[in-house]
Amino acid sequence: MDDGLEQAITRLQRLAEKAESDGTGMDIPDIVRAIVGPDYDDELEKLVSMAMESSEKAMNLEEMARGVMALHGWRNENA
Repeated sequence: MDDGLEQAITRLQRLAEKAESDGTGMDIPDIVRAIVGPDYDDELEKLVSMAMESSEKAMNLEEMARGVMALHGWRNENA
């Protein structure tokens, strides 16, 4: 597993643990921020939101991280 992915999963795990202890869910902006950092835009947030809403099954943290990172990479390559 690549180091960037491992770090993203670790940050996402912390977010998930905090959400669980607070009795709340994880919001899309918080998920994106945990995975790619604070420098993201509304378009990426919307793409991630649409992807998660269209998913027919629940995603684990690694799948979330890989998916958001893939969308982020795709956007950067095609911008």
